[in-house]
Amino acid sequence: MLFDALKARNIVLLVRPSAYLRCHLYPLIYSYVQAKAIPTYSQDGDDVNHEELVAYWSSFPGKKNRKLYVKDWVKSAKNVEGATVIENYLDKAEVLRVCNKLREHRGESFIGGYVFKQFVDMMKRPDGKPEEYRGFFYKDKLFSWAPTHGNGGANFPPPDWANEIAKNIPGDFYTLDFGFVDGKAMIIEAGDGGVSGLSPDQLPLSFYEGLKKVSES
Repeated sequence: MLFDALKARNIVLLVRPSAYLRCHLYPLIYSYVQAKAIPTYSQDGDDVNHEELVAYWSSFPGKKNRKLYVKDWVKSAKNVEGATVIENYLDKAEVLRVCNKLREHRGESFIGGYVFKQFVDMMKRPDGKPEEYRGFFYKDKLFSWAPTHGNGGANFPPPDWANEIAKNIPGDFYTLDFGFVDGKAMIIEAGDGGVSGLSPDQLPLSFYEGLKKVSES
């Protein structure tokens, strides 16, 4: 294993393989951030169990609509029409159609199974893009905060609970993506810090200076 081979040469990667999987596969990290995250339900495998999907969301407290986002355990197909949003989860034909299109688009990159997220009305920027931010954490400390779609939004600050909920995550280097509903932050996604990209307009030098500073503190 690469991690062990490098460690034997006194090169220790920031992320252990187990921590990488836990942060990279959303169903594995969801329980650690659930208190502040968009409500989510997941299934594994290529096939959707519609009956279980309906049973879960029909009994979910506070579910006000029948609309869901869908992705695989790692990534969505948000730029592909008809592969991201389920308008009515009670409609089995629609659920299967959207999920099949997602799986078809992802192809060999389809990982794990399906992640169904409750539809929420995220705040939008003047350019129509959602107010989303990516936070990088090292050892439970937020050291980087930048708008996912580049400059042009409202410049929301990170929520005051960000570092507190980060303490739940069993890993050292990871990202949390945030959206805003009625001005309040919610976690919409998570990822391994080595895989997640920087935001547009973000300066790499400042990012690495921040990582170096927090790693030495």
